[in-house]
Amino acid sequence: AYQRADSIRKKIESLEWDGYPGLKVTISGGVVCCADYENFNDALKEVDELLYKAKETGKNRIII
Repeated sequence: AYQRADSIRKKIESLEWDGYPGLKVTISGGVVCCADYENFNDALKEVDELLYKAKETGKNRIII
């Protein structure tokens, strides 16, 4: 899942936007193993925390 998410991140970063030269779009995110959590809401809470950690530590990254 990490490799897939990071591949998507890289593709988004490399996009070129017609009419907006120099515009750069990046994404950050987190990846968790849902099997490690009792319920889906707990997994979502953790991945949300990872998203904010990724943004706080430099953006444009996927973290586990």
